[in-house]
Amino acid sequence: MEDRIRSGSSNRLRNGDWLAVSLGTLLAFTLVTTVYARSKSDDVLAVQGAIDAGNRAYVAALIARDSHAFANLFVDDAVSLPPFGPLIRGRAAIEASISDAFARVRFMDGSMHTTETRLMGDTTVELGTYRLATQVDGYPTILSGRYLTVWRREGDRWKIAIDSSQPDPSEIGRHAKE
Repeated sequence: MEDRIRSGSSNRLRNGDWLAVSLGTLLAFTLVTTVYARSKSDDVLAVQGAIDAGNRAYVAALIARDSHAFANLFVDDAVSLPPFGPLIRGRAAIEASISDAFARVRFMDGSMHTTETRLMGDTTVELGTYRLATQVDGYPTILSGRYLTVWRREGDRWKIAIDSSQPDPSEIGRHAKE
């Protein structure tokens, strides 16, 4: 029996062999898990980079009063849920709505800060905060709050599918009086 164990013709493993197999399995699992986790992490980082670029373009379009550039950040069938108005469906309607807003509001500066990103294949949900320095009917105003944006991959670009924002509580009372 001892000769068969040494020659490898037995299905039984010695204690040292169990340790080697266990360590090998653990190492293989660790490598696969690390590669998978790294690829998922790399994906999230790449998507977050695209979202950050999209957010910079969003603010830049507002400041430039460029309704066409703003609307091109959205997919054709996008939905926008502005905090103080009706639901807006479709890129063309979003462009018309922001063009109308530019008649009253001048965006001077702004920032958007992502607080959470959830990647789900070709869809990503972004939660964040915003702060926009504006002039409304000629009066300086700071608009701030939080937002939820659903991004959808179109080819090699990420575009906005659903856009929703919620102003800080002080904004809600001020706009309710208007």
